[in-house]
Amino acid sequence: MAQHADQLNNEVMKRPNEVDLAWDLVDDHRTVLSPAERDMAFVNLGVGDFTTVIHDVLGAVLRERHQLSVETTTRVEAWIDCYGQHAEFKALLDGVAHTEGSAGGAG
Repeated sequence: MAQHADQLNNEVMKRPNEVDLAWDLVDDHRTVLSPAERDMAFVNLGVGDFTTVIHDVLGAVLRERHQLSVETTTRVEAWIDCYGQHAEFKALLDGVAHTEGSAGGAG
């Protein structure tokens, strides 16, 4: 029983904070969002719809051919790994992830 509790605690500790991730993505990539997208991001942040914010920012970063920083890529990957149903997010991340030797804007 204690081993199960330790395993659960480790999983929770590995899970990125979705709130912080969503806010950080908006802060780091606000220049790729249109004014309307930026407004909606803040509305969605305000009502707690963090999954929509993450999706929309990743989509805008991909559309504008920017990249996430290595740290942000790692955080988004860890967040995606917590949710098996987020194949769509994985596809977006694959398009914006920073890779060694790649050029592009980092956030």
